[in-house]
Amino acid sequence: DPQPLPVPPGFYDPENAALADITPPGDVGGRAARRRRVSTREIFCELADLASIPRAAYALETEIEGAMCLLPTPDGFDVFIAADGMRHELRSFTDEEAAYFYLFGVLMAEAIRSGAQAPAVAATNPYGGTV
Repeated sequence: DPQPLPVPPGFYDPENAALADITPPGDVGGRAARRRRVSTREIFCELADLASIPRAAYALETEIEGAMCLLPTPDGFDVFIAADGMRHELRSFTDEEAAYFYLFGVLMAEAIRSGAQAPAVAATNPYGGTV
């Protein structure tokens, strides 16, 4: 049987989410430390900072003109571009993680298109050579 890959520290592990408040095995010092689940918002902010995405490019839980916005709604989360007093390219998600990672993907794609973020490696052509 294939073994599951380990989840890096700080990333959400749906299979072990129910165990998040249990003291990890081998806890040194005998203290009753509890593992704290890192919020999706914190993960998004850390990734955005690591990717050098300007904080002015996005707005979380608020609507700011000229930014990609993520707003909680009664039914989930909306992600859109706020421009000219309107919500453009609106996408709705029932899942918080899906909304945050969609937002991250759109911001990264725009950073790559604009040249603010360069790909780490040259793209390869499946027929040989680089693209």
